[in-house]
Amino acid sequence: VPSELEPGFMLPAILPRADAADAFERASTLWSAPVIRANYALALVNLDRNDEAIEKARAALDPTGKRGWQEGFISLADGLAAWVLARAGERNEAEVAVRRILEGPPERRCNAGFALALLGRRDEALELLRGLPPFAFFYLFAFISENQALRDDPRTTELLVYLGAVEAYETRERVLLKLAAKR
Repeated sequence: VPSELEPGFMLPAILPRADAADAFERASTLWSAPVIRANYALALVNLDRNDEAIEKARAALDPTGKRGWQEGFISLADGLAAWVLARAGERNEAEVAVRRILEGPPERRCNAGFALALLGRRDEALELLRGLPPFAFFYLFAFISENQALRDDPRTTELLVYLGAVEAYETRERVLLKLAAKR
């Protein structure tokens, strides 16, 4: 990953605005990677640009674009793409992507958690999300923020405690409130 793009992976989770979409649009012209396409799709769905988001999510899931990429990046991209598809109403496609993730290695199955929650399988989602690596916590925080049912579920707090991420989540929420107040 080029060093100038590394922090960008968190943009859809940090800035659900046009800034993130613009950054990933630029990144996708510089570097073709499934995880870039999936993050771009997530930024677009955050802007309610669902048709474009679905197109980018499908591109992220395309096996021809995955050759040579590390399994962890592929699995993350597939999970983000499934999340986008589920959120944009493409439930069948999201289910197919989730099935593929769940058929993969156990340590990668956590990436299906976001889409599973949107597909109404919250119990399974919360269990799988316990396997998230720390670099993916920003995605979890954004997902919790956008999902009222998950925010209201006491098991979400249990998940954050299990991951050791309570303080980071609360800090993110405080920072976002301050940023919103300045606008």
